[in-house]
Amino acid sequence: MSNAWCGAFFLLYCLSFIFSLIKYMYTFDTDILIIGGWAAWIGIWILLEKCGMQNYTIIERNTIGSSFSAWPKYNRFISPSFCGNFFNAVDLNAISPDTSPAFSLQTQHPSGEEYAAYLQATAEHFQVQVNEGIEAQKIEKIDNVFHVQTNQGLYTSAFLIWAGWEFQYPNDAPFPWSELCLHTSKKDTFDEDDYVIIGGYESGLELATYLLSLGKTVSIIDSWAPWEVEASDSSISVAPSTKDRLLPYIGSDKLSMYTNWLVTQVTSSWDEYHIILADESYIPTKNPPILATGFKSLPPIIQEYFELREDSSISLTEYDESTKTPWLFLSGPRVKHGNAIFCFIYKFRQRFPIIVEYILWTLDLDMEWIEEYKKANMYLKDLTCCENECIC
Repeated sequence: MSNAWCGAFFLLYCLSFIFSLIKYMYTFDTDILIIGGWAAWIGIWILLEKCGMQNYTIIERNTIGSSFSAWPKYNRFISPSFCGNFFNAVDLNAISPDTSPAFSLQTQHPSGEEYAAYLQATAEHFQVQVNEGIEAQKIEKIDNVFHVQTNQGLYTSAFLIWAGWEFQYPNDAPFPWSELCLHTSKKDTFDEDDYVIIGGYESGLELATYLLSLGKTVSIIDSWAPWEVEASDSSISVAPSTKDRLLPYIGSDKLSMYTNWLVTQVTSSWDEYHIILADESYIPTKNPPILATGFKSLPPIIQEYFELREDSSISLTEYDESTKTPWLFLSGPRVKHGNAIFCFIYKFRQRFPIIVEYILWTLDLDMEWIEEYKKANMYLKDLTCCENECIC
């Protein structure tokens, strides 16, 4: 073999060694990897610290509370904050038994910016260690180990907790030509006089009341009438605070509410948009319709590792573990078990200990800390209590 070939092979060997070394240097091994940067992961982090866990990692592609900071300025929490910790009635929007947004923010219905400040203060107080600016790009499970490729290296972990915030993934394509519309999460300024909102649940009604308060004319279109539902579960019916704000405008010539109107597509002509209905009739509007159609269940990067039920909810075990991928857990507003929907903070925070307890049991670690969460009503394992309606 010529000296040139020998030199080429030696160079390739050196390059291969260097690439392997770089990969090793930027591979991070951990027992538990938490992906997401909002309320769920801080609550879980505090639990892991209380139980003495050491080898776990949190990654977030932006900064602490950035999903809440991105809320439109008119968005506020519909679940009220109050200080009741002395009586084991923890603030409904708190993510740990010993904190209260009402106390730290001095407001009852926090805005996104305010709640982000609460999360940042909580993270600072508990000295939460989070790796910011790290975006998960690809997730694989190889030989019972999760491999998460990020923009800053590879993370490997035995357990993976997906705690990402759905606000980053709007359901902005519910029907053909949806791109002609604007989703509520992307609309923050309103200079026109008339608006049509497609979707009449919380986000649609909250935007409607805000526009009405500005003197705008608003039409709401929905395939049913969620504002008419009477149920004690706030995950099903519109919140009383939302109804209170909407009530003064009911019957006003500024507000039109269309029920049982299914939108199939949106088209545009020279000077107006046409909202096409199931019966092929249409509603004209001069401004782009606004979509209040919620958010997607899961982003593509993690979706394949969960299976969906017939009602599009995510199939989970009793420990909020994926029924498709062992040791992959879901934490946050998409957790659902039967008729129990955990889409509010005061609900899904009760499932933090369930996930951590299961992982600790698997690792044969101490679980004495759990009594604190049971006392604070932040531990819900028996879901039969979620089947009863209020009698009056």
